[in-house]
Amino acid sequence: MLVARKAFRSACKRNHAAGLFSGTKEERKEERVRRRQEVWNDVNKGYFADFHEFRKNGGKRYEAPSQLCTREEAKPFPRVSASTLSRAKVEFPQQLCGRVSLVTVSLRAIGMNINELYRQPFVKAFGGHPLISVWEISLVEMLLYRMLSRWLEANLRKQLPTDRHRSFISCTSETARIKKELSTGNSITGHVYLVDKEGLIRWRAHAKPTDRELKAMLDCTQQLL
Repeated sequence: MLVARKAFRSACKRNHAAGLFSGTKEERKEERVRRRQEVWNDVNKGYFADFHEFRKNGGKRYEAPSQLCTREEAKPFPRVSASTLSRAKVEFPQQLCGRVSLVTVSLRAIGMNINELYRQPFVKAFGGHPLISVWEISLVEMLLYRMLSRWLEANLRKQLPTDRHRSFISCTSETARIKKELSTGNSITGHVYLVDKEGLIRWRAHAKPTDRELKAMLDCTQQLL
C-alpha cells in the first residue's frame, strides 16, 4: 500500500508537470480536490455491488454452455488497441484471426487469479499447438489505476514469467466500451472467451469453473481446430 501511495503521488507530480494543474493557486487547489474526488468516486462506483455479489456466489451468474454457439449467433471480439508487457503493439480482433484463441479478461487481481483456473488446463492440453494462442487482457478502468499504470505494468513484469509477457495486455483506453461489448458483468471475478479463427466469440465462461465447464472448454476447442 505504501508503494502504491508513492506511485500515486508520483503520477500526480507528472500530471502537474504536464500542465494539468494550471491556473491560479486557488484554481489549482480546486482542481486537485476535484480530481481526488473523481478518483474516489471511480473507485467506489459499482465496486460494492460487485463485491457483495462476489462474496455471495463468487460472481457466478450462470454456468457456461457445453456446446459452441453457431457462427451466426457469435459476435466478433471487440476492437482492442494496446501493448503487451513486452511492449509490442497489438490490435484485436486482427491478432486473433487464423488461430483458435483462449482470451482471459480481468479487471482485478482476484479475477486474474480465477482466470488461471481456465488458462492452466488449456495450456496443458493445447500448449505448443501451432493453431492455438492464449491471450491475457487486464482492463485498467479506474482513474486511480490508470494513473498508476506504469507502476502496475512494471510490477506485472516482475511477477509473471517472461514467456507470458508477449501475450499479456494491459489496456487503459475505451475500457467501458470493451466491457459492454464483452458483457463482463461482475468486475471482480474473471472472464474467459474462446475465439475461433475468424475472430468470433464461440464460447464464454466466468468466475470459478466447474468440472463440466473445463471439459466443455477443451471439447469446444477441439471442435474449432
